[in-house]
Amino acid sequence: DVYKRQPQERREVLEDLFVFGKENQKPFLVRMTVLLVLSTIIATAGLLSDSSAVVIGAMLVAPMMNPVLSAAGAVVMGWPKRFYSSIWLVLAMGLGALVLSSLITWLSPEVIFLPEQVLARTRPTFYDLLIALAAGSAGANTITHKESGAIPGVAVAVALLPPLASSGVLLVTGEFELALRAVVLFFTNLVAMVLAGALTFMACGVSPASARAHSAEFIRKQLGLFAVMVIAICIPL
Repeated sequence: DVYKRQPQERREVLEDLFVFGKENQKPFLVRMTVLLVLSTIIATAGLLSDSSAVVIGAMLVAPMMNPVLSAAGAVVMGWPKRFYSSIWLVLAMGLGALVLSSLITWLSPEVIFLPEQVLARTRPTFYDLLIALAAGSAGANTITHKESGAIPGVAVAVALLPPLASSGVLLVTGEFELALRAVVLFFTNLVAMVLAGALTFMACGVSPASARAHSAEFIRKQLGLFAVMVIAICIPL
């Protein structure tokens, strides 16, 4: 019975991860843009007011985890086009969040002291990498097993948006080195989540053996690349 249900379960997981049909792409991008703008406003305001509760709220609203897990799913399915589209979407959203947070900070009253919530995103450590790996695996497992109640916890555990908003604040205040550190935290989370998510999807049987055999070279190449990046990031952290 388990194996008979697998194709249907696989389709349901893929429908949660990807947008199928050109007619659905525009509404998806509009929805993602609206959520990104709102979550960036919330995150930046929370950072500038030094409110951890508001920053957590922004993490729950932020839509960035979906394309990150989509990239992980595209790796194990052997879909290069969808993989690169997901990665470019994450990077475009990241750039948009950084620019918007910079604009909000520039329009805000002068920042005399850097809030602790901002500084907290400028000190990436080995534990941040560990959290991102666990969160990526948890996110993939949550989608695979339809445990929607666990998604908010995963969104809060790994900070994808706050480091970008912090970087925007720091750029405006002239703290360029600290801004770079915040971006490093974002990339740490991104790389670790894609790797852990892909391995979890593979372990949960999201990709059939036929797909893995057909795209074995692409899958090995991407998993190897992300594994190398995680190791490379791990050393300085």
